[in-house]
Amino acid sequence: MSLFNNTEFKLPVFFQFRKGWFRSGSLMTHLLVGIIPPVVIILIGVGYITYLISCRFIGVALERTANLQAMVLAHEIEGFLARCRQELIFISQEKPDPAKMRDFLAKNRRSRGIAYCGIFYISQKDDSHLLLAANEDEVVQIPREKISGIRPNLLLFYDQIKNLKKDEVWISGIVGTEYPFPSSSNPNQEIISRVIYLGMPYIPDPDSDDKDQAGYLLLSLDVRNIRDILSFYSSPRSPLWVYPARSPQVLRYSYLFDTEGWILFQSEGSDKGDTELKTDLVRSVFTGTMGMPNLPCGFRPAAVFGNYWKMVEDVREGKQGLVKIADPDYELSGIKEYYLAYTPVRFIPGQDTPARTYAGHCLR
Repeated sequence: MSLFNNTEFKLPVFFQFRKGWFRSGSLMTHLLVGIIPPVVIILIGVGYITYLISCRFIGVALERTANLQAMVLAHEIEGFLARCRQELIFISQEKPDPAKMRDFLAKNRRSRGIAYCGIFYISQKDDSHLLLAANEDEVVQIPREKISGIRPNLLLFYDQIKNLKKDEVWISGIVGTEYPFPSSSNPNQEIISRVIYLGMPYIPDPDSDDKDQAGYLLLSLDVRNIRDILSFYSSPRSPLWVYPARSPQVLRYSYLFDTEGWILFQSEGSDKGDTELKTDLVRSVFTGTMGMPNLPCGFRPAAVFGNYWKMVEDVREGKQGLVKIADPDYELSGIKEYYLAYTPVRFIPGQDTPARTYAGHCLR
């Protein structure tokens, strides 16, 4: 007979505890497997959606900032050209006088106003032309007999100006000019520069003493004045500077281009002083044709750069916009893509004349 016939079999307390613990642990395991992974997946999904939304809104903010900066800079150039136009109109209100014209050029330079290269009155009746040029702190009157030594000949601008209305101003593109500058220290000196001409008819009052002095006025402006505006607003001194912690490997610059697609010049560093016009930063991004008439640094990207030519076409139509371009130097800069914000630069010839697109401005 077995000793266990009438005895109830029970596990020791130790084994009962371990058995209960195992059942409890199994329930926890089921909870871990059934609840935590879905929660993790939900958190990952929410985080990813938050990331996408953040990227979207940050992208919109950067696009608007780039567009705003491009528009403000174009507005500054337009205001500068409008000021030049207004000063030429003021000059045209009085009889051409060499002393007043000399004083105008000298005062602008002394007061750090617009440093014009020269102001010229061309007579349509006779050879009573008045030609005054400025260089650094000196203003000289070019003898009338040397007008043929000015390149291009100032008489050729008459066809551009003759049909203008009263107080309407014509503006040229960039012109390579050469003119004699007979200073006291060097009577045979010649000046070579890249300028923009603004011109308008001089129409005397029929009842005045100078009623026979009909002609036209030309104001000559060194194009580096406009380049310096680009440089200032692309520098840390700009009131629009918003990237104080930007990587030094990331170049920030802007440039001006005409309606034919020629890139005219780029901004320069604020510490480079009075440098020549350049387009080397732009040429590091594009390939194309180098050198345009009157402007050796002028550069025209090849037709394969569709984004650039879309920008030119939009500017011709008076539109502004923004292009997003992948950065080929991503490994160096750490920037996957950058924005090109562009906008037209307009010039208003007269009070009752609609503005016309003079050039385009692009901010990188």
